[in-house]
Amino acid sequence: MLVKKREKKENRFIKTCRDFGAHTSFHGVKYIVSKDNTIYEKILWAIVVLLCIAGSVYMTMIFWNRFNSNPIRITIQSMHKHTSIIPFPGITICPAVRQIPEKVDELLADLVLPVNVSREDIRAVMPMLMGYNQYRELDIKAIDLLSSVFRLNGYNAADVFKRIEPSCSEIILKCRWEHQYVPCEKLFKTSYTRDGHCCTFNGNSGRKNFTLYRTLYYGVQMGLSVILNPLITNVSTQVSTLNSAGVKILIHSPEDYPGLFSIEKILAAGRESFIRILGTKLISSSDVESLTAKQRSCLIANEMKLKYFNEYRDTNCGTECKMDKVYHYCDCIPYYFPPSDKLMCNISSIACLSKNYNRIFRSSTSSNSHTRNATSTLECECPPQCNDVFYAVQTSNVPMADVPYTTSDFYKSEQVKHITDMMVVHMYFGSHYQTVMIRDTITSTYYLLSSFGGVFSLFLGCSFVSILEIIYYFCIRIFTKY
Repeated sequence: MLVKKREKKENRFIKTCRDFGAHTSFHGVKYIVSKDNTIYEKILWAIVVLLCIAGSVYMTMIFWNRFNSNPIRITIQSMHKHTSIIPFPGITICPAVRQIPEKVDELLADLVLPVNVSREDIRAVMPMLMGYNQYRELDIKAIDLLSSVFRLNGYNAADVFKRIEPSCSEIILKCRWEHQYVPCEKLFKTSYTRDGHCCTFNGNSGRKNFTLYRTLYYGVQMGLSVILNPLITNVSTQVSTLNSAGVKILIHSPEDYPGLFSIEKILAAGRESFIRILGTKLISSSDVESLTAKQRSCLIANEMKLKYFNEYRDTNCGTECKMDKVYHYCDCIPYYFPPSDKLMCNISSIACLSKNYNRIFRSSTSSNSHTRNATSTLECECPPQCNDVFYAVQTSNVPMADVPYTTSDFYKSEQVKHITDMMVVHMYFGSHYQTVMIRDTITSTYYLLSSFGGVFSLFLGCSFVSILEIIYYFCIRIFTKY
């Protein structure tokens, strides 16, 4: 009885296979089960079908691996988006002159000095304070003297630099925004960079009640225009970050800490400069945002928290890395970095800061590129944000001339006696349209399904109906017909 039941099951299975092979949509299978073909023909067609199955499996694995790897491409979505979709960049103005002689005199007059130390002794070594911001040859005895004097008077580094560096009102004399004269103190706020005290327009930097400036317009007259005082003093006594007369302009995203990864332009005194700005907005598709951070190689909003910034940006992450490196080498953080819970570097830290300047501020890669993968420092990797805004600038300038008649009264000011001694800078969008680029996946679920369908149709001539045929013959028909 058992033998007969086994034979009956085997006959049922064989009959189902023949029936399936004779009627299935799989190409070549009917020749294997056909009674009209010889054994050699059946073997030949079996080999052909097996090779087709192997080919389809191989191609399926290729498409599956490509789908899993999710290579991302960036393409231009539009080159004609209105300027208002992109915020006006943050503009940070840093004077080259870092010590105002009159302010140094006022500070020295307020100091209580140790015995056998004169104010002239202190004035002579004041340039050594520049070691706080950049590398320079130092006189350690002079640093020790400055440190002891300022400590005696209760001054920390931030207090000292605030007393001797130029203020925004001294640097920026007149402002115009969208062809309207605006008090400069409403547009510019004091900010801190590696150069020291600077003045920033449209920069957040953790400020409360921050207003993000956008503009509907483009062109020289409708951007930001300023008259600047380069604060040219006696060259023999001038303490400056540059070996020239002028200012440094930093152009950056409004959410960025200005300086370390900003676009930097050096503008000369006595010239009218034009900075033409073009913006590019990078967005990410929903397919990209649905991937893991490792797959997409970028971060979406709030996916990574920073210690000292409200919003993640690769440039701010890079700044935090610099802060960690400074603390690693010198056990303190300079005052010009964002506020932290670490000890502030004081005048006595200048020797350490200057000695380790290259170790701290040398970066292995730049972060201002559409194709960047990360803002890298020696210890940190900061993935770029998936959605971003980039700025490109073009500059031109001409010598200032004291022209009696012009088409604009912008160049006239009670604070300006000789316009040729000043600087005029115009910063504006250069086009009514900006570019939008999209980060998207090369492959998607629909692409994967269509690829699988194409592969199996090409090699075996089958489709989803063929899968239903297998289920029907071997799960239903085998039990109902035989």
